[in-house]
Amino acid sequence: MAKKQLTEEERFEKRQAEITRALQEFTKSYSKKFDTSDFQIYEDTPYLITKLYYKILPKVKEFIDDKTIRFKIASLTELCIIRLQPFKNQNDIKAQREMNANFAFYISVSLFASMDPASYDKTFSISPLEDFFEDIKRKHVEWLSIKKKKMMCVISNEHTLYLIHGFFTHRWSSMMR
Repeated sequence: MAKKQLTEEERFEKRQAEITRALQEFTKSYSKKFDTSDFQIYEDTPYLITKLYYKILPKVKEFIDDKTIRFKIASLTELCIIRLQPFKNQNDIKAQREMNANFAFYISVSLFASMDPASYDKTFSISPLEDFFEDIKRKHVEWLSIKKKKMMCVISNEHTLYLIHGFFTHRWSSMMR
């Protein structure tokens, strides 16, 4: 049975609800560990993040395949948070950036945790690490070939290469055993 397609409004509301839930969990958890008294946050933060997400989405959608949809959602949501900087600290811009970066990462992990296990890729062969490495390599080469030089994001690219290196290293070390 095919999943019911959500309307644009329903998708917006679903994304906003995910962000609202993650924001509540994050602020509760983060305030237990750190002094957050110097921080203010926009009252309508989940709405603003979701609105920015759907404004940017059409511009990146053509470069994303369906298999990575949850990772696209996480990545784009992170970048929207970093751009918006919903947590404000007038006294310490570094602390503000760190708080927003932690929140962005928290949302990504929250989105991964909410992934439906039934949607995971079940086409792995007997060597899933090999398949995963080849998939990452393919996507990375595709990304490098379509991006304009001025649009290259060094940090994101560095993280991708770090992942590729890790999988490459583990693949070879497991093959040598």
